[in-house]
Amino acid sequence: MKKQIIAAAVAASVSAIALADVSITGSAKYEYLYTDTSAGDTKNESNTEMKLAIAGKNGDTGVFIGVELDASDASDNATGTNTDIEDMYLTTKIGDINVKAGNWASSTTALLGEIDEGSRSHGKIDLSTTLSGVKVYAGNSGTQGTGYGRLNENMYAGLELTVAGNKVQYKHLNETEVGYGLQGSSNGVDYRIEHKNADGTNKGVTFANIGTKIGGMGVSYAMIDAEAGNLVGETDSAIFAVEMGSTSVSGSSDDAQQQVTLTTDVDGNNLKFIMGQIDNGLGSGIDLDYSQIVASRKLASGATATVTYTDKDTGASTSTDTFEIDLSVSF
Repeated sequence: MKKQIIAAAVAASVSAIALADVSITGSAKYEYLYTDTSAGDTKNESNTEMKLAIAGKNGDTGVFIGVELDASDASDNATGTNTDIEDMYLTTKIGDINVKAGNWASSTTALLGEIDEGSRSHGKIDLSTTLSGVKVYAGNSGTQGTGYGRLNENMYAGLELTVAGNKVQYKHLNETEVGYGLQGSSNGVDYRIEHKNADGTNKGVTFANIGTKIGGMGVSYAMIDAEAGNLVGETDSAIFAVEMGSTSVSGSSDDAQQQVTLTTDVDGNNLKFIMGQIDNGLGSGIDLDYSQIVASRKLASGATATVTYTDKDTGASTSTDTFEIDLSVSF
């Protein structure tokens, strides 16, 4: 009898999970990093990072929770691990209106994602619908100041539509800033061009990424052109090996960036060669040059091994070399 009761309880719990439409996915990564400066200083570091994504759905309403466990930011935790709830939001529909509310970060693939930091904030809300093939949306970017629940007074609004196969975007960011985007492909050439403009002089920023394939090699060129220094805030780029937003130093006027990337596959290994420059990235008249080689391979075990070597300037006559090995898996 006891065994039957236990079996019934287990079956009921499994059925409840199935009915609730709950899924759990995630990823894990171990990193080793060796840093060597031109001054002769060396540093060995390692870090373990894991992420869990929990999603549930009931009809047209869904919830999402993203949790990160990171050993590199654990100074106040005796277990050596920092736990952070990164994303936490709800999606639903009210008539034809799609609603997203909570806390999330915008991707670098979103409009102006390579220019502005897509930071998380509390209390975001986004409303969207489609009218005659045009996506129209509006919302609030979240908490204002340091208090919880204080909504930002600057609402945003925008639209997305397809014109001759191109994705065209416009976004009114706030009272003083607007953004434009054009993305598509023509004759084997992929392109993404975006511009941010703000009231006042010397406030504009333009980003472009153009790529194609020549034989078995991918070739791409990416650039940022800013009308003044320190206008780019993104620090976690999906395209640039070294981000303008993460390298600004006192007195710098980083107002432009160029990067060329070559990719190819050799014997099951994906190889990437990157060369770039941030104009005035280390001060007025002192450019930041960098190069990077990345080799990655999918292992039979289901994991992916990635080796990255980066050489970048840190001053007018100084540089830093970093050698990184990542072992990662997704599930």
